[in-house]
Amino acid sequence: PLSSPPPVATYRLQLQPAFPFSAAAAAVPYLASLGVSHLHLSPVLEAVPGSPHGYDVVDHARVRE
Repeated sequence: PLSSPPPVATYRLQLQPAFPFSAAAAAVPYLASLGVSHLHLSPVLEAVPGSPHGYDVVDHARVRE
């Protein structure tokens, strides 16, 4: 079985059109320098059109654009 170390510090990122995966990836070195070991991302699955947060998922088989 795979195992990973437990989180030391977590940080939540809200993915949205103005802050996509690429922006989250670019933030990783800075967050790591602060001691963040794990990220929690807002839902990445297809949500209600226009949803600002993504928690109203409508398609669990599709990643949000």
